[in-house]
Amino acid sequence: VNPSAYAKTSYANLGSTTQSGGLTLFGSNWVMVDGYTRPFLRSEYSTTITNAHQLQLMGVNLAANYTLANTIDMTELSQASGLWNTATGFVPIGFRDGVFALPFSGTFNGMDHTISGLTIHNTAGDNVGLFSRISFGGTVSNLGLVGGSVTGNSGSTIGELAGSTYGTITNSYATGAVTGGDFSSYIGGLVGYNDGTITGSYATGAVTGGDVSTNIGGLVGVNGGTITSSYATGAVTGGSNSGDIGGLIGINSGAVSSSYATGPVTAGSNSSYGYGGSIGGLIGYNDGTVTSSYATGPVIGGDGVSAIGGLIGVNKRYEQWQYWRADRMERRHGVVELRQRHGDGCDQRQLNRRAGGVEHRHGVVEPCHRNSEQRQRQLYDRWAGGREYRHGVVELRHRGGKRW
Repeated sequence: VNPSAYAKTSYANLGSTTQSGGLTLFGSNWVMVDGYTRPFLRSEYSTTITNAHQLQLMGVNLAANYTLANTIDMTELSQASGLWNTATGFVPIGFRDGVFALPFSGTFNGMDHTISGLTIHNTAGDNVGLFSRISFGGTVSNLGLVGGSVTGNSGSTIGELAGSTYGTITNSYATGAVTGGDFSSYIGGLVGYNDGTITGSYATGAVTGGDVSTNIGGLVGVNGGTITSSYATGAVTGGSNSGDIGGLIGINSGAVSSSYATGPVTAGSNSSYGYGGSIGGLIGYNDGTVTSSYATGPVIGGDGVSAIGGLIGVNKRYEQWQYWRADRMERRHGVVELRQRHGDGCDQRQLNRRAGGVEHRHGVVEPCHRNSEQRQRQLYDRWAGGREYRHGVVELRHRGGKRW
């Protein structure tokens, strides 16, 4: 298709134009996204969404309350006779070409319906997904995105449902593939960046970043908010010199609970890029709290990978002192140190926790008794996500379960 078919200059006969966010308006009758679509009839706009055109026209009012009345098939995105540029697909709601995206502050209730075949190949936007950005007051609920694919450029925040969210997402899911190119970051199967709340949601599609990519997660690329009762099952992959890759989340500085990941996590060679150059079955790099969560997928890194963990690649949660009888336990910068308070013969033990160490690879803490005559070794199983490691706090117990 000739690119001019999607240029506003080709439709001068429709009248004078004005800009509203990322939309070009021809009087009160027509609306288009310059370079990405042909004109839509503005009269198609509705807050009750029944077709693909109405879904795209949500950009007319980003503060309205919408409902999805039925399942929508997005096959028109790939048809040359359709209204979308087949090279770029659907235009993210709130998108502005080369400019920071406008936030969606309304509500969208999917009513347990699905949108199938959503395809977005956008290399100019900063936030790429069905929604570019969801603001603090925005909510999306009860929505399924089935199949399709979303691709962004190296500077984009990318997720199938939303590039970024500061609002609320509940009972929603995505099954399509999400891809960022070389030097990409903030890539998630559902959301690229979350600083809001995600509850009861999941993603199953493959998530891929190119070489020198970072912040890649099966569900969310970077989480600074709250994620509860959610999961990811798709394969998560970064190229060479990539890092901070997790089956659920690439980097977490927020709160995660009752969530899991089961897909394989893979990074290429020399993957030491990002905060910690870390790869984990659940989270690549954690500086937040994680409770009642787990991962079961394989974690694979090439030569030169700096930190790999079955659950967490690097756990850098700063915690306060904990005590085990007379022994002092200190956790600093990912290292657990057990020291005898009165110096009566116990050797200092340092357990490096960068490669999953105490939590889920080496798995053992061996403290000494105060009296040298009572040095029988005690073993404490410390698998991450269990009862003994919660909110970054270590609790040491008798083998029979009695707390010291």
